[in-house]
Amino acid sequence: MPIILNMKSWIFILVLFLFAFFYSCTEKVEQGQLIDSEGQEEESFSARSKSSRSRSGGSGSSSGGSGSSSGRSSGSSSSGGTFNTNVCDKIPEVRTEILTVLKDLNVIEIGATCEIVTEADLRQILTLNLKKKNIRNFPSHTFNGLSGLKTLILYDNTVGSLPADIFNGLSNLEEINMYNMGLRSVPPGLLSGLTSLIRFRMDHQPLESGTLPESFFNGLSALEEINLRETSLESLPAGLFNGLSSLREINLYHNNLKRLPPGIFNSLSALERIDLRYNDFSDAEKQRIRSEVSSSVTLLF
Repeated sequence: MPIILNMKSWIFILVLFLFAFFYSCTEKVEQGQLIDSEGQEEESFSARSKSSRSRSGGSGSSSGGSGSSSGRSSGSSSSGGTFNTNVCDKIPEVRTEILTVLKDLNVIEIGATCEIVTEADLRQILTLNLKKKNIRNFPSHTFNGLSGLKTLILYDNTVGSLPADIFNGLSNLEEINMYNMGLRSVPPGLLSGLTSLIRFRMDHQPLESGTLPESFFNGLSALEEINLRETSLESLPAGLFNGLSSLREINLYHNNLKRLPPGIFNSLSALERIDLRYNDFSDAEKQRIRSEVSSSVTLLF
């Protein structure tokens, strides 16, 4: 027998249907929002991961990028130093040698450029060898920042002259080799401040003045060896060696010296050897020099 529904029943059924429909739509919306939220979080995590990888290993990065050094970000060194922009301003031969030394010391990576070098990096260089680089000019700032340098080799670069302040700041320098640089003159203060200098070689130079400034070696109390062989010297100032209490050896071989100031070696208590061979001393002058030098000193004529 068919069921006949009155108006109230139909209204009740319609309300149930609408309630079910509304509940279904609301659930779908909430699920969609949840999916969208999860998607945004995944994107955010992915971005953070990429950023982290970029900092630790990407190009130009702190540990493996081109133009960088291990453990270093692009603005500072691991030791807290700031970038020394002067490195890139140095003459090409010096800049290249500095980068080579730092790579050999594993201070910077192969492929790194001058922009990455810090002042702390430069202080780690103890020896700089610039021999036979065909350098014709050394600007004043050539060795700026190399305060840890102990040995500097410059020989066989014909420059003619050097700036008076070229060695400023190299107070730890112990040895300079300036053999055969075509020096026609040397400024009085060239060696000023090199209080750790032990060995100085400046042989085979065409010095036009035929002498050296009297103050040339002032303040170098640690100096032990001086090589002025074949430097066209014709005379020496009386006070040239004053204050060199550690000086053991002087090489004046093959110059044009005819006489020496009386007592020029008197203050050199550590002196062991003087080479005066192939000069123009008379026999009388040789005898006078012998009489002033201790018998413990090897004196060569």
